[in-house]
Amino acid sequence: MRILIDIRSLMTPRLSGVGEYTYRVVDHIISNSKGDEFFLWTNGFKSLGNTVWTSAVRKWNSHDHVHICRTSVPNKVLHAAFLGKQGVHLDALAYRTLDRKGKKERAKVDVVFLPNIHFYSVTPHVRLVVTFHDLSFEMFPEFFSPYGRMWHRLVHPYALARRANAVVAVSENTKRDVVARYSISADRVEVVYPGVYAARSENGERSGDNDRAEEVRRLYRLPSRFFLYLGTIEPRKNLEGLIRAYTHLRALHSDMPPLVIAGSRGWLFRNIYQAANKSPYRRDIRFVGYIREEDKEQVYRNADVFVYPSFYEGFGFPPLEALSCSVPTVAGCAGSLPEVLHNASLMVDPYNIHELAHALYHSVVDVRLRRRLKQRGREHVRRFQWEDTARRMVTLFHSLA
Repeated sequence: MRILIDIRSLMTPRLSGVGEYTYRVVDHIISNSKGDEFFLWTNGFKSLGNTVWTSAVRKWNSHDHVHICRTSVPNKVLHAAFLGKQGVHLDALAYRTLDRKGKKERAKVDVVFLPNIHFYSVTPHVRLVVTFHDLSFEMFPEFFSPYGRMWHRLVHPYALARRANAVVAVSENTKRDVVARYSISADRVEVVYPGVYAARSENGERSGDNDRAEEVRRLYRLPSRFFLYLGTIEPRKNLEGLIRAYTHLRALHSDMPPLVIAGSRGWLFRNIYQAANKSPYRRDIRFVGYIREEDKEQVYRNADVFVYPSFYEGFGFPPLEALSCSVPTVAGCAGSLPEVLHNASLMVDPYNIHELAHALYHSVVDVRLRRRLKQRGREHVRRFQWEDTARRMVTLFHSLA
């Protein structure tokens, strides 16, 4: 079977959650598939220096059954061509790059896989599979900038879901949202849980490489103890609520550790920084920026508590990553998080800052609770393996032949 996978989400200097999903699922699909041929297509002018892209291309190019297909069309022109139904199809574009290099005679792709919703067009005979990570743009449009809302309208997620021969949802919660919002049969939506980054240490404890831990602590100027949030800095993550809860907690208990907020800026981030600046404890609310992939494990391990009070998630990678590092976790009881985290973390109402502050306090001071959460987290995260994700995806591709 010939399978084309869209890897445009890797063409950024810093990988988002979608980019991380794309890299991991593609890497494991290639490793776990036998007898299939893969065409990994992307578009762009710039030569990127991010380590994931560089190492991935080098690794995937070493396989005889994998072809990297890169076009260099201005994105606005390409998207307009896809939307204009002018006979421009991404599978045909990918093959032309191979033809020019003399690598392969022109052939037909059997399946196109989009690891995320995006501008696209494929030839009519091709079977299409698309992953929906969440419907936050439908459920909470107020959390998106005008540009973000326009982008999602132009991508036409409704039409994409209905054109797809199979829709992959990353959780049961996302499946319910897709079926209800787009009025498609539940039989066409397959829940395939992603895998989760695993700590190198068998028990995830922070006692591993002390020199490396100290190096990362200095790099990001981390305090000796801290609450940690790691993710995109945007309204949907409820960071203003977290800052208010932290301010309330510090007013009651002055000895609580600082709050570290890590991650790249997303939509409408300015109000979050303003909320931190207005807090009387602003000196203990620290924004440390983007965390490199190779540093994540040590950042998690250095934290006393991981907190993720999101209003809505389709899956929720960061809290599961924290669990794999044995970090007690507090999360919002919303979207897919109760399903994905189950009883391995403290679940709170994300709209109730007093409840959130109470959970933060006990997750630091209650020794028995911390021990119980660490144990549950290590056991729970084993359910999410990228090898299982890849096997199920390959089985799905073949079922469409």
